[in-house]
Order: sequence, then C-alpha cells, then structure tokens
Amino acid sequence: MGNFCRQGRGRQLLSAAAAVILTCFIVTTSRATGGFPPELLWFRPVLDPVSLSYSSSQQVIAVPARQGTIALYRVSDGILMSVIPAHDNRVNAVAFSPNGNLLASGSDDMTVKIWQVSDYGRVFNLQRTLQGHTSWVNAVAFSPDGSLLASASRDGTVRIWQVSDGSLVGTLSGHNGSVTSVAFSPDGQYLASGSEDRTVRVWQVSNGALVRELMRPNSPNDPLPAHDFAVRSVAFSPNGQRIASGGDDRNVRVWQVGDGSLVYTLSGHSGSVTSVAFSPDGQYLASGSEDRQAIIWRVNDGTPERTLTGHTFAVRSLTFLAGGGQIASGSDDKTVGIWQVSSGALATTLAEHTNDPTSVAVYPDDTRIASGGKDGLVILRDLVTGRELNALSVHNNWVTSVAFSSDGQRMATASRDNTVRLWDARTGAGPLATLSHPNWVHHVAFSPDNTLLASA
Repeated sequence: MGNFCRQGRGRQLLSAAAAVILTCFIVTTSRATGGFPPELLWFRPVLDPVSLSYSSSQQVIAVPARQGTIALYRVSDGILMSVIPAHDNRVNAVAFSPNGNLLASGSDDMTVKIWQVSDYGRVFNLQRTLQGHTSWVNAVAFSPDGSLLASASRDGTVRIWQVSDGSLVGTLSGHNGSVTSVAFSPDGQYLASGSEDRTVRVWQVSNGALVRELMRPNSPNDPLPAHDFAVRSVAFSPNGQRIASGGDDRNVRVWQVGDGSLVYTLSGHSGSVTSVAFSPDGQYLASGSEDRQAIIWRVNDGTPERTLTGHTFAVRSLTFLAGGGQIASGSDDKTVGIWQVSSGALATTLAEHTNDPTSVAVYPDDTRIASGGKDGLVILRDLVTGRELNALSVHNNWVTSVAFSSDGQRMATASRDNTVRLWDARTGAGPLATLSHPNWVHHVAFSPDNTLLASA
C-alpha cells in the first residue's frame, strides 16, 4: 500500500474509492513525518486556547489544541505553519522563551516539554522533557534571560528548571491548592504564583524563599487573601513595580511589589477573570473573563479604555503581540481573536474548520492536499509536513467537492450554494470563474486534457 501511494497512482482513483486512498495517504504521511497526526491533513486542529504565547522572532503565535497538540499560526495572515504532536494528554500551557526560539509546554500528562522552533514556525524539535510534578501542569514561564523555566502544577508546587540541561533548580512549596499561574519579574529576581487557595505569593528566585503573600487590608490581625475565590492569573508590569491578579471573584487586583499593598481593584466583569496581561509599554492592563469579554484598562488610573466583544464562550487567555498594538484572545469557542488595541476592532480570527470537512483532493505531484468543509473553506496543506499553505473562503455554503487539473494550474470547487468556482491552484487567487447551477452541486472533475470541467 505504501509503494502504491508513493508512486502517485492513488489520486487516479480518488473519486471512486476515497476512503481507501485517504487511508493510503494517512499511512504514508504519518510514517514520513515521524508522528505527525494524520487526521490533521484535512482537519485544522480543534483549538483549545487556554494559553497563548507569541514569538516576535518567529512571528507566530502558539495555541494549545485538542489531542495534546500545539498549533503554530503566522500572525500576519493567520496561516497555520505547524502542528506539534506535543503531549499524551491535554496541553494547558505554552510559553515562548524571550528570544522566541524555544517553546515550553505543560500538560495534564504531568510533564513539561521544551521545543526548538525555527524557520518561522515551520520546523520544530523536542529538546527535552521535564518530569517531577505529580499532577497536571497548569502554567509555564521563562525567566527574562531565558535560562530558567518555571512550571506550576495542580500538585500545589512551583518547580524551577535549568533550561540548558533540564535539571531541577528548586521546588517552591506553600500553596494549599492547585497553582494556576506563574510569572517572573522583569529583572528575574522574583516569581509570582497564583493558586486556587485564593492567594498570590511572591518568591525569591535565587533561594526559593517566600518574600510575601499579597493580602487585602481588613484588620491588622486578620488580613484577607488576595481574592475571595481561586486566583486564575498573575502578571508583572513591565517595570516590575506592580503585579496584577485575576480570579473567580470576578475582580482584577493590582498590587505594589515593593510592600505588597493593594493599589486598586478593577470590577467590570460578570464572570471569573481567567487571564491578565500588561501591554509592553505598561500603559494598559488587559483582562479576559468567562463573561466572553476582554477589557483593556488604563494602568495609571484603573479606568476601562475599551471592551473587546465577539467571542461566544469564555475568554481563557490573553497576550499582547509585538509592540503592543495588537492583543490576542483565546476562547472556549475554539477560536483566537487578534484585535487592534487602539480601536478594539477584530483584525483576524484563527480557527479550525468550524464543521466537518466534506471533500479532499490531492495535488498532481502528491505534495499538497486540499480539504473543503461545511464552513465554506478550502484549506491547502503540505502533504509531507502538514503545514498549512493557504486557507481560502471559497463558498458561502458547504464545499461538496474539490478537484485539481492534472497540470496543477487550476482548482475547481463545488458547493451547496449552487455554484462551481475556478481558482489558481498555485496561488489561491480567484475565483477566476463562477459557474451557476439551479441547485446544489455535488461533484466536479476535470477532463484528462484539462479542456473541460464536468459538474453534477
């Protein structure tokens, strides 16, 4: 079967025996790529964006996806560059190193992994696997110089690792619940951690000593913990003078690092605050919530600058992109929105096929595969690496059939919108022509000499 596929004869029977030929290509591709999940050849990964991280050097954003994978998208146009088969269970956290060349991931499989990423997200290699946590890994963060990596776990500990060799530097114990978030101070001296025990703690990185627990004033002998319910996210300001925390009590709190005092509380969400992030210039603080919104606050006075609306389920993660002009939000609606900070306008949405793919076609030289979906998209993907090459919005109803001309010049698509459309197969430009039917179109096929196109 493998030789049959490699000789390229599989595509000749695609319309007659699609299931058999697809299985043939699955086997070939899975072996060639050393473990690339074969189902992703025609599915975009189903995103699970509980965490986001941006690499300015690679110009990609990392997003956890289903089946223990991590999707790397090019931010400029939303093209999927790679899918990393990262873990044996759900990926809860991703973080790029400061230089953007290493990616750390944490998972329900209780491991932390460090990946080398290069060629703008096209190439990835596992550097090492860090083991030691006894429960899920909820968060990971690199130190500012990239030499250390912190991981937070449901086992109630924070572990600090040496990136160069994967050795354990120290374990921070003291929380009485799952540790949900960690962040290094900009100078690398301190580490903040948030937990389901309602507390935010600040640690000395050099010796692992607890510097302080952030407490709200109540009475001299009875201060209150940082939040009334679980803490979900912590972040240092770029100047290192403040820490922001968000929790299930629906509040964002900003603290003074020097003395641990509460600066102010931001109340505006109607659901748990799941993520907080400072802009690179420190002027803004963003918060994401289960109320499906993200709010951008002015740091100097705590007033809301604007609200980002559009997600249909909880916002789980936020990260500012390079320069701070854009912000990315990950949601339980399985999408990542990229927004303009200045206007609040949605610039790009990263998403999988929103419905099951309905048709596939293989390029004549067996280097690419096209998949059409119920969402009207056709996704072109490298057949060897699985890298997404293009995503075309070709119809306003189901794409029922996709076909390439034998010379590789044209691609035809058919749809339940009663049309057949022609596209430049190499560039995706088009439609070059639109042909109408009185009803749904189920199939398209080119003649052997490419002079005719049949549609039914």
